[in-house]
Amino acid sequence: MKTMMKIAALTLAMMMTLCTVALADTANPITTATGSSGSDVTASYTAEKDAPAVYYVTLTWGDMEFNVTEDPDSYAWDPATNTYAAAETGMKYLWTPVAENGNKVTVTNGSNTDLDVTVSCAIDSTFSDNGIAGALTLTNGQASTITAVNGTALTEGTDTTKATASTAGTASASITTDMLRAVYEDASKDAVFQGELNMSGSPIDEDSMTLIGTDTKVGTITVTIAQAENAQITTTAYTAR
Repeated sequence: MKTMMKIAALTLAMMMTLCTVALADTANPITTATGSSGSDVTASYTAEKDAPAVYYVTLTWGDMEFNVTEDPDSYAWDPATNTYAAAETGMKYLWTPVAENGNKVTVTNGSNTDLDVTVSCAIDSTFSDNGIAGALTLTNGQASTITAVNGTALTEGTDTTKATASTAGTASASITTDMLRAVYEDASKDAVFQGELNMSGSPIDEDSMTLIGTDTKVGTITVTIAQAENAQITTTAYTAR
């Protein structure tokens, strides 16, 4: 039985091979001793409609550490009233970054697409309730345009070179900027902007309780990205830097 099955399988295979050869020969038969036959080689190419977005954003953070000291001007003596200035206006305080540029953040868009970048600052309620505030100031960098402050779009003609958002009287503040990566004339360059965080307020509450000790966390600063509306994607190839 097994032998008969093997024979049947072998016969079927031979018939399929002969059939294939016959079909091939029938299509382009060679009828002379020096004849030849050929076949066209064809190919099809389907281009991608859009290049895929590739995200590559680098952040350079300052230490975001501040020393809080009394403003020397608060000790200005007024001989007319025999009082210090602080007695009339209240003590003022200076928030100074511990390191040079320690309050700055730089965002670099090395993606192949335009991005919306939002930098936000939030002060913990323990401190914001006592008047401590943070103010974000973003200066336009290469191919960047500030478009919104605290979620509100800037009106046409607004000077965007020094837009500032403050947390004073609110929980948080934010600035959104379009980083127009794809429309840059030289695709080998990145879109960059730099911003800074400035702090203000008293480290002592109204009950004369010290709010800030050593390395006390008073809030957070955050960078969030999203693909810009109607974003363009850079498609021109360029030499890697």
